[in-house]
Amino acid sequence: MKKTLYIISKPPDVEMKELLSFPVPADHLISAILIQQGIGFNSTESIPLFALENDIFSNQFKDSYSKIKYSDMLRMIFEADTVISI
Repeated sequence: MKKTLYIISKPPDVEMKELLSFPVPADHLISAILIQQGIGFNSTESIPLFALENDIFSNQFKDSYSKIKYSDMLRMIFEADTVISI
């Protein structure tokens, strides 16, 4: 299975939502890590969303994502076949 990881560091916009809305082949696994200004992105797609716990400052987003540490992010980057930074 091919793993693609998106690292989203900017506020969500229409182009980003279009990029993540393309159909995913059955042999692909897509996930996204939200950092910095990317916190607040809310995908309507069924991809796993993770957020760096150090970048979550508002209680509004406290339970919206799976929180990860920097070490988790590094592990996910090295395990991915493709990493796309937005």
